Amino acid sequence: MSNKIVINQCYGGFGLSDAALEYIHKQQPELVELNTLKGYGMFSNHTFKECERHEPILVETIEKLGEKANTSCSKLKVIEIESDQYRIDEYDGFETLITPADDLSSYTKIS
Repeated sequence: MSNKIVINQCYGGFGLSDAALEYIHKQQPELVELNTLKGYGMFSNHTFKECERHEPILVETIEKLGEKANTSCSKLKVIEIESDQYRIDEYDGFETLITPADDLSSYTKIS
């Protein structure tokens, strides 16, 4: 059985567009609080409650909206893994998905 995980594939950081947040809100309102503020025009200030990167609604949102789910600082991608464990390493917002099979400590030492 494979599992799907969402990671960010560019420098900047994980983030969801307004379209993605509104899609999630329609499906699971408890995960997103929609706010609209007035300033020099209209802009959104939606609040997304953190969820796991394997959360089905998050995966569904990225698969359905594609690039429309990204922000100017994110490029979200769904990766399928066979493992039921994972970790996300991040450097300046760019994320790498690590599974137990990828763990460097599992390499065999040459004597």
